[in-house]
Amino acid sequence: MTLEDRFKQFFGSLPGIEPIDTLFPAGSFPNKRRADYLLAQRSIVIELKTLKNDTSAKVEKELTRHRNRSDFPLIYGSVEVSKVLRHLPDGEQINQKIYQDIARSVEDAVRSAETQITDTEEILSLTGNVGLLVLLNENIDVLSPHVVVRRTSELLCRRRTDNSVSWGHIL
Repeated sequence: MTLEDRFKQFFGSLPGIEPIDTLFPAGSFPNKRRADYLLAQRSIVIELKTLKNDTSAKVEKELTRHRNRSDFPLIYGSVEVSKVLRHLPDGEQINQKIYQDIARSVEDAVRSAETQITDTEEILSLTGNVGLLVLLNENIDVLSPHVVVRRTSELLCRRRTDNSVSWGHIL
């Protein structure tokens, strides 16, 4: 069983969980996306996301762009990317680019969850509830817990164009 399968099995066994897919027939709300679960008398809307795209190739792709530079260190064997970038004058900018590239799937998951939770609130006319995003990562090593938490936190605390803060919908 995958981590996602085990999580769904666990969640399905909890008292008070309502799987949203069982509440409405498919196609009931064609322009709306629904979250996965309701909990605590519908005061919590839960969206489950599993990170599936291994973005580790993006690290090598970015480093390859800089390998022919005269200030790029010679590497024998394996070494941490941070140690390589520490020797470059623009190493911090390169590191930020790598971070943004590898964390794109986290960003996609958070943005999608925001939409699904908001749409579910509208469909069910919920007020005063909170959204909960559950992010699962079974085997994508480059997306360490530190990277996932950092990127998720940045996204949830960002200011939107209407000057609201995203974390109003998701915890």
